[in-house]
Amino acid sequence: MGEALGPGSQIAGYRITGALGQGGMGTVYAAEHAILGRKAALKTLLPALAGDGDFRERFIAESQMVAALDHPSIIPIYDAGEVDGIVYIAMRYVSGGDLADLIDKGVLEPERAVTILEQVAGALDAAHANELVHRDVKPRSGARLSAHLPTSTHSAACSSSRSRARSRSTARPTSPSCTRNCTTRRRR
Repeated sequence: MGEALGPGSQIAGYRITGALGQGGMGTVYAAEHAILGRKAALKTLLPALAGDGDFRERFIAESQMVAALDHPSIIPIYDAGEVDGIVYIAMRYVSGGDLADLIDKGVLEPERAVTILEQVAGALDAAHANELVHRDVKPRSGARLSAHLPTSTHSAACSSSRSRARSRSTARPTSPSCTRNCTTRRRR
């Protein structure tokens, strides 16, 4: 299935309610679990990338690694897989914009900036503790700011694991948002 998913489309038990954004690697949709009614963000790979077996496997492997992280500032992964040729990751839906959106609105109050930095640093520290490293931290690469909690930041961890890298000094990146920007480091 190479076409975009539209409102009402179903995939893996989720009903698409709209598109949230598209990048060079895929599309993120707003969705709702058909049985539970829980809102989710559904990230799908472009068909050309989904057709690359190695890339598809790395994408799913990364979702497994990120799903193992437990931190209040890391968006939890609900599910991942492939259905009818569509490779997807389902995760918590966080309303609001990203840090770049907030910066575009003007100067941040120092207290707000410190709170955001502490939360992003905490998420990165949790990822690093599991040998996951994001090499492209910037305002548009993962931090989502909740519209409901003025001091809550959720980061999508984006990385690869040394144990899954099969003795390479750097792992091949896997997520649509960081395909060229992730690596691992070995603990010494």
